Amino acid sequence: MKKVEPLPKGMGKVSQVFNDERTRGVYQQYGLDGHNGEDVSGWHLPVRSPIDGRVHYAGEGAGNGVLGASAGRAILIESHDGTVMIELAHLDVIYVEAGQYVSAGSYVALSGNTGASSGPHLHWGALPLTGGDIDRENGFMGRVDPREWLAGGYE
Repeated sequence: MKKVEPLPKGMGKVSQVFNDERTRGVYQQYGLDGHNGEDVSGWHLPVRSPIDGRVHYAGEGAGNGVLGASAGRAILIESHDGTVMIELAHLDVIYVEAGQYVSAGSYVALSGNTGASSGPHLHWGALPLTGGDIDRENGFMGRVDPREWLAGGYE
């Protein structure tokens, strides 16, 4: 499976990593073991699809069965082989719609400050799928470290 960074090289700055020790307590109040993705700060950064796949959802985070209202405007992209779903959240502008097929590296959105956000950024995460299902019992609502996933882990 082809994988690419969700932002072009040199764009934005990583402001929070997966399971960041500095903020673990904040997320525990929401029933998580820690931060469940990676945040990259910046306003209107051009966001790319990290994988080839189908847009599972594009819109406001609430009501899609995977994301909550805290995600703000968000996109979920499911890989062609059905092994992973990528979450892109807190977006300002979305260029794709549900059902659309996207290629790894294609531009799908601009980062923003929607939902439960303390400033403009992209929140992205990887949700491995088993038989089309998400294992929500891992302490991070099914998400895994997107950096490890990008490097080839969880496959």
